[in-house]
Amino acid sequence: PYMSGLFPAKLSDFGIISVKESELTENQIHIHPNPSSDFIELKSDFTTENLIVKIFNLYGSKLIDIPYTNKIDIKSLPSGIYFLEVNQQYWKFIKM
Repeated sequence: PYMSGLFPAKLSDFGIISVKESELTENQIHIHPNPSSDFIELKSDFTTENLIVKIFNLYGSKLIDIPYTNKIDIKSLPSGIYFLEVNQQYWKFIKM
């Protein structure tokens, strides 16, 4: 039967046996600070020459489209959740 509301569950009930913070691996970008209110810094483990950084909101609207840089000004963005795209890979960050 259909149940609504809160009910107790363990991660293993959903097939999740462990949760581990991801480490910086091949083709990854680390966004710091996250969340942030004025800028984000990007650290990558791959060549960023000639790459484009795109930032999208939750609705998929592209808000920023710039050549790759290690520091991006996000002061003009409203508070919310955003997705950063580099080389057809996506990372989430939060603007406070």
